[in-house]
Amino acid sequence: MFALVLAAIPGFIAWQYSPHEPNTPKDPNFWFHVESCMIQLIGLATIVLPLVWKERIHLKRWMWTWLLVVVGVVYGVGQIPMYLYLPTEWSATMAFVESAAKSFVTLQALFIALEDDRYT
Repeated sequence: MFALVLAAIPGFIAWQYSPHEPNTPKDPNFWFHVESCMIQLIGLATIVLPLVWKERIHLKRWMWTWLLVVVGVVYGVGQIPMYLYLPTEWSATMAFVESAAKSFVTLQALFIALEDDRYT
């Protein structure tokens, strides 16, 4: 959690320097955003797919994992149109939330794997 708060500091600094206006698809940063979103979603899928085939996952862990997956996907895909219609810092904030959700999904997957090791 501390690392997540620490990672928000550069975002806060970038927010101060942002032009506070929407951008266009002709901006190269838009396409970097699209690229980053695609890679983040692939990473999320590679973490989640093994969990889909798990036979027994504690209900609470299952709910938190899928809630965070949905948040990650919605924010990941939502940041693309936001970049075009809202000030660019909002899109970057959504990308940050998506990355945080992915980090927590990874943590949940670790807990599930450790839980399985205890019972085998």
